[in-house]
Amino acid sequence: MTPHPTPLTYSVPAAARELAVSTRTLWAWIHDGDITAYRVGGRTFVARQAIEDYVARQHAAAEAQRADRAERAERLRPVPFEQRRKSA
Repeated sequence: MTPHPTPLTYSVPAAARELAVSTRTLWAWIHDGDITAYRVGGRTFVARQAIEDYVARQHAAAEAQRADRAERAERLRPVPFEQRRKSA
């Protein structure tokens, strides 16, 4: 039995399943321009590359947010008592 090849395009319900979100959420992302979709006849499709690009952008944003939080936590780390300046 040969494995099924990954499709180049998905219907909106299939793309939503791939992203593990509801079709309503996916439609909102399409409407907001977060994911590119196109119409052929009366159907709307989402390219596999559009899904991959969206996921990559979300991962990059999450990594940037984690780095920012780590930087802020480092700046807010309490200074040990021995290293504090004495008031004059």
